[in-house]
Amino acid sequence: MRQNGDFNTVYEYYKEKFDHSKHRPFLGIQDVANLLLQLGYNIDRVMGTCVEHYDQQFNIVKLSDKNGNLIGVS
Repeated sequence: MRQNGDFNTVYEYYKEKFDHSKHRPFLGIQDVANLLLQLGYNIDRVMGTCVEHYDQQFNIVKLSDKNGNLIGVS
């Protein structure tokens, strides 16, 4: 999902952080996307935040060139 830029990354983060005792209703993936857009969030920035979260969680190592361009991940 990381390499594809798949919105499922954001939805997985939403599902992970959703607290059924505090939040209602539980939204589907399209509803989450629509809500973020309606609230004015930049989807690319949200995706980046979620990817960084999972990079840290799974100890993903990123390899960049001298200009900071991503070469690969492992």
